[in-house]
Amino acid sequence: MVFFDELTTGLDPQARRSMWELVGRVRESGCTVVLTTHFMEEAQRLCDRVLIMDHGRIVAVDTPEALIRSLGVDRRLVLTLPPGKAAPPLEHLPSVQRVEESGDRLVVHGGGERFVGGVVSALEDAAVDLVDLRTEDPTLEDVFLALTGREMRE
Repeated sequence: MVFFDELTTGLDPQARRSMWELVGRVRESGCTVVLTTHFMEEAQRLCDRVLIMDHGRIVAVDTPEALIRSLGVDRRLVLTLPPGKAAPPLEHLPSVQRVEESGDRLVVHGGGERFVGGVVSALEDAAVDLVDLRTEDPTLEDVFLALTGREMRE
């Protein structure tokens, strides 16, 4: 059994990736790895099971994938609209949960099979061209924030 405590804290991206490869090699050799980290991307990438603690209490234990699915954290569609162009109302689409608008940037939260296609079709029907479009899947960080709160605490 090998314990890594905050293995990549303070490392640059290249050194962090090198440490991730080291953890992979240790796991492949048959050792059980216990990793403590505050970096949710690291836990999601490296861990088979994740334990989330809040104020010294265990609030969740499961695989990263199961934690993400179980909380129903929505998917995000991030769109950049042409300057001065407004998006049509999207909240009425069945797959859309909420819409956040900030200037020419639009973040549409939702899920389901027709989520992305439905939003893009609604924008095409309204003759809204897009400057940029990307999807963001929920992450372990979203789960952590949902379980422990989004506000900074003392």
